[in-house]
Amino acid sequence: MKLLVPVDVSHPHEDLVSHLQWMIDLKGDEVELLFVKEILPSYERVVESMADFPEDWQHQLEVKAVTLLDKLASELKSAGASASIEIASGPTGSVINHLAKYENFDLVAVTPGKSAHIRRFLLGSTSSQVVNHAPSSVLVLRDKEGQKALKHVVFAVDGSKDSEYAIEYTVKNLKMKERGIKASVVNVVSIAPVLGLISPAPFIATLETNLLMEGEVIVAAALNKLRSLGVSDVETKVKAGDPATELIAYADEHEAQLIVCGTKGHSAVSHILIGSVADRLSAHSNCANLVVKIPD
Repeated sequence: MKLLVPVDVSHPHEDLVSHLQWMIDLKGDEVELLFVKEILPSYERVVESMADFPEDWQHQLEVKAVTLLDKLASELKSAGASASIEIASGPTGSVINHLAKYENFDLVAVTPGKSAHIRRFLLGSTSSQVVNHAPSSVLVLRDKEGQKALKHVVFAVDGSKDSEYAIEYTVKNLKMKERGIKASVVNVVSIAPVLGLISPAPFIATLETNLLMEGEVIVAAALNKLRSLGVSDVETKVKAGDPATELIAYADEHEAQLIVCGTKGHSAVSHILIGSVADRLSAHSNCANLVVKIPD
């Protein structure tokens, strides 16, 4: 697997390689470490006008970045992966998406780190750009105390080809069969609030009942798919409510380390409906989440 890992030099993710290793194994993978210099022109002019600021500050920044990236590259090689380094300039999200597209990466790993709850507003714009616009699948790593191994993966399923592909992609690339990882497949029935305003209560109740029955069929199909791929420890659940909220609550309750969802992104409607769930998972879930995209 070809993996792109942007690195925040100012707030480096602690134990980045260790976290990646227990999440996706890394053996035989090709990893590119990326540092993006993103400084607004107006800010740059102010910095350069300060008498006590070093003239070679950009060079010093690159030296610091290379030192960190070299260390991470060495750790990656020790973990059995090949590693390369790239330093680029420009808007972080745009640079990441450009490289993901034109260098054909299979996965982009975004690493907010332990201080994400403080910096969520700043990180959200970049992670949202990557989740929504990178052509490759996106892994949002998130540290959670006590988690040091991938033991339980939650799949958000809706019966679409995208969610089926997400299962296949994750089982293969995370080596779930070989590592004996447990899976849960969860379907969340969600009725738009506007329907409650224009429809009688009996209609809404009947609609929810029908959707819950359909959900049971969907999770049963996902269960069979996982078993056909060699994953034997599987649980199923159908819930009603807001999709992102219910998925996060389920993952927390069952101490899962990863939530997986698919996204089409081929039409405006599917992008808004599914993309918003992926956005909220990447911003608010307490564990890592993987947004799997079908290659164009």
